[in-house]
Amino acid sequence: MTREEFLQEIRETVMTLWADFQILPSIAAAQAAHESGNGQSDLAQNGNALFGIKVANGVCDGPGEPVSFDDPSWTGGVICHLTWEHIDGEDIQVYDTFRIYDSWGASIQDYADYLHVRGLYDAVIGETDYLVAAQALFDAGYATDPNYVERITTLIEEYQLTDWDEEALSASGGSEGATSC
Repeated sequence: MTREEFLQEIRETVMTLWADFQILPSIAAAQAAHESGNGQSDLAQNGNALFGIKVANGVCDGPGEPVSFDDPSWTGGVICHLTWEHIDGEDIQVYDTFRIYDSWGASIQDYADYLHVRGLYDAVIGETDYLVAAQALFDAGYATDPNYVERITTLIEEYQLTDWDEEALSASGGSEGATSC
């Protein structure tokens, strides 16, 4: 699946995020494309996980079922998967516990719920400038990659995803302040 095909596949669902959660569609779409390799990553293919949302307090000793996890906010499926983290200035691979879903739509819905209820991401909620929202995600600890903001905003700009923001904001009567490329 090409990036264009992937974005079109998730477009309808991410377009609802502004009206329902005040999350910019461009941010969700770019994160999903980046995090899931356009829906082609192992987590996306086998667990419908587009965002790589981790389960709290998980312990893995390799791929598959976790040894344990303790996350009262999550009652769905969990899998251990190899991932890259940027720790102490170094990129390393580690096994970690990830949420898995029945569908991509469920993954997008959980992403919105996750951002909305955690409190860490309050600066993202209601933000109409994708540059500010991307930086706020990083500042709140969403990703460890020091280039994460650039990766997400480059996708938004390259695929003109701010057009989605303008459409969503306009439909909800809140287009003031939308930032486009």
